[in-house]
Amino acid sequence: MHSLGQAIPGSVQIEENLYFDGDFEALKHYILGGNPFNERVKFFLGYSGWTKNQLDGEIVRDSWLVSHSTDRSLMLAHDDSFWTRSVELLGRPYNTWINYPKNPEMN
Repeated sequence: MHSLGQAIPGSVQIEENLYFDGDFEALKHYILGGNPFNERVKFFLGYSGWTKNQLDGEIVRDSWLVSHSTDRSLMLAHDDSFWTRSVELLGRPYNTWINYPKNPEMN
């Protein structure tokens, strides 16, 4: 995720000033060239994959809770407080989620 826009060829705009993907070599060149990237580039590790229309179906069945965040809050998030703030924005019915343990086996 980044806010570098077309400075990274192949980037896909998600929201205003928030982009996904793009040419990784161009991103490396940008960073190694001494350009500012703090709070402009964020890497997420892991993998999620769905078959065609699977995610849409899961959202319709309320298997996922879809929320919106500003590009600024996403890029500034550095710890678990991002999750807490995001859940708080969803409203009172979801407040119990904040207290769930990271590892459900510890419940």
